[in-house]
Amino acid sequence: MSAQGKRWKSKKATARSQPRRAANAKYAKGGVAPPPDQVKDALAAREGRVPPSLGSKAVDGWSQWLAATNQPFAVVLSRFTDSFAPVQDGRLFAPSAQDITELRKLAPAAVRHFGELQSSLLRDLENLVATVQGVPLLCVATFLTQFKGWGSYYEPDSTPNSLDHEILTAAVARQSTHSGRDPGPMDLLNCMRIVAEIRNVALTLSAAYELTSDELTPDNALRTFTLTRWLAVRGASAPQFARATANELAGAYGRRFADKLGFRYTDLEKVADYVHQRWRGGLRDANIACWTFASNATGGRPMNVASATSEWRYHYYESLLSVIPAVLSVPISDLDQYLSDAAGKYSKRATAIMRHLSSMVGEWDKAPGPLADSPIRTHPFLIWPQEEVAPDKSTSRALLANPNALDVDSAATMESLLSRTFPADWSAKRAQAVDDYAVRLLSRHLPGGSKASGIFVRETATGAEFEMDGLIVTGNTAILVEGKGAPLKLASLRGDVRRLKSQFENLISEAWSQLQRDREAMFGSSAHKYRIVRTVTGHSGSLISPTLANVKNVHYVIPTLDGLGEAGSNLEMLHQLGILPDGASPWIVAVSDLALVIDTLRNGSELIAYLRFREKWSKHPRVRVHDEIEMLAMFLEGTDVALRVRAAERENAIAFISGGQARFDDYHAYLRGDGPRADRPGKKVTQRVRRAVDELSRVKPQGWFDAATALLGTPMACAIAFDTHWTRYNAKLDETSAHLAGDEDASIFVARTVDDWKEILSDEQMLDVLSRRDIVWFARRDQKGKLHLEWASHGSAVQSFPRWRF
Repeated sequence: MSAQGKRWKSKKATARSQPRRAANAKYAKGGVAPPPDQVKDALAAREGRVPPSLGSKAVDGWSQWLAATNQPFAVVLSRFTDSFAPVQDGRLFAPSAQDITELRKLAPAAVRHFGELQSSLLRDLENLVATVQGVPLLCVATFLTQFKGWGSYYEPDSTPNSLDHEILTAAVARQSTHSGRDPGPMDLLNCMRIVAEIRNVALTLSAAYELTSDELTPDNALRTFTLTRWLAVRGASAPQFARATANELAGAYGRRFADKLGFRYTDLEKVADYVHQRWRGGLRDANIACWTFASNATGGRPMNVASATSEWRYHYYESLLSVIPAVLSVPISDLDQYLSDAAGKYSKRATAIMRHLSSMVGEWDKAPGPLADSPIRTHPFLIWPQEEVAPDKSTSRALLANPNALDVDSAATMESLLSRTFPADWSAKRAQAVDDYAVRLLSRHLPGGSKASGIFVRETATGAEFEMDGLIVTGNTAILVEGKGAPLKLASLRGDVRRLKSQFENLISEAWSQLQRDREAMFGSSAHKYRIVRTVTGHSGSLISPTLANVKNVHYVIPTLDGLGEAGSNLEMLHQLGILPDGASPWIVAVSDLALVIDTLRNGSELIAYLRFREKWSKHPRVRVHDEIEMLAMFLEGTDVALRVRAAERENAIAFISGGQARFDDYHAYLRGDGPRADRPGKKVTQRVRRAVDELSRVKPQGWFDAATALLGTPMACAIAFDTHWTRYNAKLDETSAHLAGDEDASIFVARTVDDWKEILSDEQMLDVLSRRDIVWFARRDQKGKLHLEWASHGSAVQSFPRWRF
């Protein structure tokens, strides 16, 4: 055994060999299936889950920390920081002008105080890591902050440990391997306390710097959002689609990828899956063994760590420090053997992966800090060398210190790898990969339409050409695509709002301008001056051009490589920052999130209905949605957002809508074998709506697609209300030939005969009334006196829907 390995097994660890043996024995059997009681506990936890509060636990914890500091600026600030936007008596609470004046007055002193405190805390952290062996500390911290047990569930931002973990990793990676003493439980507790303090100080400094400026802007909320988000857990629904995006990026180079790097993309996925399986089995059992050891040593068995006695926690952490490093880390030689195959074209592929995606302990030369880079951001493995046992085999071990990098952040990891490996042409390859993937995804549910990416458009008078990233046309609907594959820079990710706004302007503002140019050239008053001449792949523009004359509805999509989270789903933020003009509502979406949306939606009608839904609500100033998954969940649930907005307006509040991610995470965790059975998320509609949509899809009369889209866009509350009063609507036709019910959000028009429809649809006054409704249903009696739902239309299109149908 190497010297490093011997230091893990200290003299005090003899009594703790029991947990290690139990964990390793269980893992050696390959038994990772959860026992029945674990399935029962996971199902109970799912049933008992409550919607998340507004904001994140990271920020809530910061608020409590601020209040406890007794520093004047921090105490005042704590009143307004709980969950970004505190709620008092049902209304959002914001600081008054007097409060802002007081905070500005106190901010300069706060900058000095917390700046000095941050420097002191960083020195304390480095001194601690220099005194003890840092790797075991990091292993346990990785387990405590990054490990997800079978059946576990995480809301976005539910664990405020990402920034802490990065800071600790940077500190450990700077320290060379040495003969420092074994870390004990108090070292672990001190380490976790220090990095949590550093994170809270960083948030406070960010607010103080902001309040030293001349005017208050929305920048501070944006800075806090980015600062706490970088390695945040985003749930089980993200990995599959992030990996698919990473595969698209790798595929841009074909065979050159493996020839240059020495491994295939599938090898990287295999390594990630191997570690995932090892963690799921070994770490779960290690935790149980350590828990049991602490309980046996103290005679008590607490419900959770927080409620345990200090003596119990001491034994628990002591056991973790002994067991976790050996279970969590993997010998690189084992990974090489795991990836070996008969072909053998690329030997030692795991070694090649480590060469490109790891950092060596002791070789990281940058000081840790909340705004500094971290070695695990783009190099998720941390390697510490051990003795050579043979000329061709090393016992060096690899720790996947950032599992998100091969999981929910795998696209960002691949982007960084390819930008380093192929610097000459990567920018063009990346843009093309994002554009092609987005167009392919968007057209998946529109098989009868025309699609192309990399389209060259020529102005006939001058011969000047420009390139459109993508265009999909189906019936009277077109989707214009202008992708932006450039990732956000490190400073932007770290809360530098000035640079973040600059990047948003380069990405989002430019893309919006290009989309307006595309619309004018394709469908505007200048359309006769332009023609599509070819695509990047050499295809003729004639494949698309003949379909453009029918287009009446145009949707705008800006696919990006990075997910912009709240910014993409709350466009009011971008309006306030001047990134987008007021009223603009493009679909700004990371291609991995786009893939999840397309995978979830059933058909083209649902896709277009979702586009219309999010165009309306993503820009509403009184609606706040956490991210794309929550926006999709809102649509699938048929949420009556207008009703919530009216309630918020009465209270002068914000309608914060969240909690929908659980359905996606449960389902995808089940697909991966990480959780109990769960149903696939789908669009909730009444039976009447489902029958009508299915019938329209089967018969396909003229205008059926728009009618199905309107039906699917009807809020569930309205559809249920129509069902509830269906008999009454029919009975009322005994007294009048036609009547209208509902409100401006959704209405239903019922009539007795065909002749009544003709008369109604020739009444311009009635059409004007209907055109001001968001969605209108049309129902009529049949010869047996039964009322049937026949059609639906968006109010804006009532005057042009196919009246012959009736």
